[in-house]
Amino acid sequence: MDRIFFPANYKKALLSGRKNMTIRFGGELGKYKKGRTYAAFSYAGKDWKIRVRIESVSETSFSQLEELKIMKSSILRIANEQGRRDEDFSLEIIRFKII
Repeated sequence: MDRIFFPANYKKALLSGRKNMTIRFGGELGKYKKGRTYAAFSYAGKDWKIRVRIESVSETSFSQLEELKIMKSSILRIANEQGRRDEDFSLEIIRFKII
């Protein structure tokens, strides 16, 4: 089964159902497909024994995140990870369901 990776502190949010969306960019663009199921892993490689089914994949851009009501802290984290604060770049918003 293909894998989808999350930060270690997301496990509880996934299990509780509070986390149902992720933003992907860079080398992960186009990697996740609607209708497919993935095994959730931490970025450190730990299998959480959680299965995630992708409900939708929406293309957007960094400049549109605020309009989409994405939390400011998430926007800043993405900018820092990409090293691009003033540039626009492509992203995917992936909505999923724990199964």
